[in-house]
Order: sequence, then structure tokens, then C-alpha cells
Amino acid sequence: MCMKIKSRLQCSDTTFIICVSLFITLFQNTRFLTKGWDIVGFDSLRALLFSASMVVLLFCCLNVIFSLLLLPYLRKSVAIIFILTGAVINYFMYSFNIVIDANMTDNALQTNLNETLDLVSIKMVLWIVCLGIIPSIIVAITQITPTQSIKKFITF
Repeated sequence: MCMKIKSRLQCSDTTFIICVSLFITLFQNTRFLTKGWDIVGFDSLRALLFSASMVVLLFCCLNVIFSLLLLPYLRKSVAIIFILTGAVINYFMYSFNIVIDANMTDNALQTNLNETLDLVSIKMVLWIVCLGIIPSIIVAITQITPTQSIKKFITF
């Protein structure tokens, strides 16, 4: 059964980058997008087009960043780190209605075990499993075939 799943999950490196960018745009930036849409509103065609362009711009920026960062040998590891980190950040942004900044990151790094255990809940575990661990497993078992242009670039 596991081998059948592994053989079915395969894609080109370009498709992989597009899928990771799309997943992070649509599922892990929902708080950013909804807050932006609340500020802009949907009261005119201009506002509607601007709101739609936020999604497109975020997707394109992530696509460019991942195209540069997701090198063949680091691709899956980097994607998994981004997905897991995004899931945790997304949970805290939704649960505590906060924005993550440098001070928040410093506070998180200075947190001890007891404070960390106080934050863990079933909701948090389910959130991270659904938006972090399951997508990370899918990334890990996906077979990625490099395109010819990348093979030529690496082996010139």
C-alpha cells in the first residue's frame, strides 16, 4: 500500500514549487489575507481587484522565493521547515489574535518548558497535524523529477 502511494505522488520540480507556494498562500496566510480584506473591503471594483491581487502577489513572491531557495538537494527539507513553521505561526495568530514580530520571536525563544506546556492544547495539535505534519508527509513522499534545464545548469 505504501509503495503504491509513493509511486503515485510524483511531479516535476516546477510543479512542486507551484504547489508549495499555493499551499502556503491559501492555507497558511489566511489570517494575513482576511485582515487585509477587512481593511480594504469589497465596496468597489477597485477594492475587489486589489484584494484579488493580494493573493496573486503573495503567490508570485513565494514562487520566486521558493524557486531560489528550493535547490534540488535541499528542496524537501526547506519546504517541510517552511510548512511546519507556517502551521505553528498560523495557529498562534488565529488563537491569540496576534501578529508575529521580532519581540514575539525573542519571547518565544526565551520560553521555558512549563510555559510551553501551558500553551499546548488539542486544538493546537490538530491544527499542526492538519496544516503542518500531513502536508509535510506528502512533501516527503513525493518524488520530484528535475526539469532538463536544471540538469543542464548543474552539469554544465
